[in-house]
Amino acid sequence: MQFEEREFLPVILGADITAYSLARSFHEEYKIKSLVLSMSEGGYIANSDIIENRVFPHLEQKDVLVKHLIEIGEEFKGRKKLIVLGCGDCGEGGCEGCGGGCN
Repeated sequence: MQFEEREFLPVILGADITAYSLARSFHEEYKIKSLVLSMSEGGYIANSDIIENRVFPHLEQKDVLVKHLIEIGEEFKGRKKLIVLGCGDCGEGGCEGCGGGCN
């Protein structure tokens, strides 16, 4: 599979089917790999060649999410514009296996 370099990078929060769908759309249109921040390695995004999944425990907590987004921003500073997209299983109170109550 071939990837192209672009001036931007999709940063997708969550690991549900929406996360995979967004990554697939970016890959189909721009031939790029998306960066996913999630709380697990499994699910819809597991073993996908079009996704780099970085797993962070407690990502549903606002302070943890902000901390990791700042780190990602610093990592790509001056190299890529980041497009941050949230999915249904991420964010404060999210339920990506954390029991957030939205089942």
